[in-house]
Amino acid sequence: MAEPDRVRGPEHWPPRVRVTAFDLPFARPFTTASGVYTRRRGWLVRIGDASSPPVGYGEAAPLPGHGGEPLADVRPAIAALARILAAAPPPGDDSREALTSLAAELSAAVPHAPCAVAAVVTALADRAARRSGLPLARWLDASATAGVDVNATIGAVPPAEAAERARAAVAAGFRTLKLKMGDGPVDIARARAVRAAVGPTVRLRGDANGGWSEDSARCKLAALAPLDLAFVEQPTAASDVAALARLHAWSPVPIAADEALLPPLGPGAEALLQTQAASVWVLKPALLGGPFVAMDLAQRAAAAGIEVVITTALDAAVGRRMAMHVASAITGRRHADGLATAGFLAEDVGPDTPIEAGRVHVFDLGLADDADGCFHGLGSVPAVAIDRWEAP
Repeated sequence: MAEPDRVRGPEHWPPRVRVTAFDLPFARPFTTASGVYTRRRGWLVRIGDASSPPVGYGEAAPLPGHGGEPLADVRPAIAALARILAAAPPPGDDSREALTSLAAELSAAVPHAPCAVAAVVTALADRAARRSGLPLARWLDASATAGVDVNATIGAVPPAEAAERARAAVAAGFRTLKLKMGDGPVDIARARAVRAAVGPTVRLRGDANGGWSEDSARCKLAALAPLDLAFVEQPTAASDVAALARLHAWSPVPIAADEALLPPLGPGAEALLQTQAASVWVLKPALLGGPFVAMDLAQRAAAAGIEVVITTALDAAVGRRMAMHVASAITGRRHADGLATAGFLAEDVGPDTPIEAGRVHVFDLGLADDADGCFHGLGSVPAVAIDRWEAP
C-alpha cells in the first residue's frame, strides 16, 4: 500500500454534523457506591457524509454521579459546537497538530459540556485519521502500541459470587482484576474471597467511587494492606481533595484519583498536583473532553511521577474504542487499563471489541470498512440505521 498522504488539507469544510440518540440496557444492573445503573443513554455524533468522505464518529454519554454534563445539555452543546465548526476556518491539514488548536477552541466554547466536546473532537480526529490512512492511536502518536492489557471488573456482589467471577476472569486470561467497593464491611470480605480464589500473582485493585468517609477509609485500607492491592481508586468523596491527600500520605495501599479529576465532581488535576493527593490517575477520556485532554493530562502526570490508567465510563462501542486508542497512544505505562466493559451492555451501537487473554489488539478493532482493507480511524462503523441521523 502506498504511503498515506498525511498532510492533505480537508476538503468540504465545514463538514456536516449529525447526531442520533441511543438508550441501551445493561445486561444486568451495575452497582457502584453512587447507585445502580440499568440503562446507558447518550448521543452518537457523525461528521461528514457521502459528499465529504470519509466519515468520523464520536460518542457523548455522561455517567450520572461519575462525571460529565447533564444528559439534557448534550444535544444543545453539540449544536453550539456545530455552529462553531461552521464558522471556523479549516484546520489546514489532517495532522494532530492542526486539529489540536481547533479542539481547544471547542472546549473553551462549552467548558461545562466535556462529553459533547469529546464526541465532536473524537469524530473530527476519527475522520482525520481515516483520511490519513492510520489507526486513530497511531494518528495520535506515531509510537502507539498495537495492543494494551486490560483488567476485568468484579462488581459489588456477595463475596462468594465475586470469587466465582474472579476465577472465571483469570481462566479467560485476565491478570488484573478491579473490585467494586463502597458498600460497608462486605468490601473487605469480597476482597479476601477474591484474593483467596485467584492466588497471590493476580493483580487486584479496588474502586470505592468516593463511598468511604476518611475514618472508614483508614480502617479499610489497613485491612486491605495484607491483600497486596495495586491501588484503591477514589476512596473518599471526589470534592474533598484534602482528605484524599491525607490518605495518600498515610495509606499502606497506593491511592488513585478518579472522579476528583472531573469537575464539578472534583477540583481537577491542578488541585491534585498541588496537594500531591494520589500516586495514580484514572483518566476517562469520554468524561474529560476527549483524546487530546486525556493525553495532555497523562503527560502532566508523568512529569510529576504519577502513574496513569485509561478507562471507559461504561461507554457504548464508539466511546470504548476511542478510549482504547488513547490507551494505545499513551505508551510506557505498567498498569492494565479499564477497557473491558462491553459485556456490561445487553445491546450496543456497534460491533463488540475482541479481548484475548486479557489484552485488546487496538489496531485490529472492528470492521475493515476502507477500500484497501486497512483498519483506519476508530476502525468501526456504528450499526445505526442511516435514516436515524438528524441535525443537532
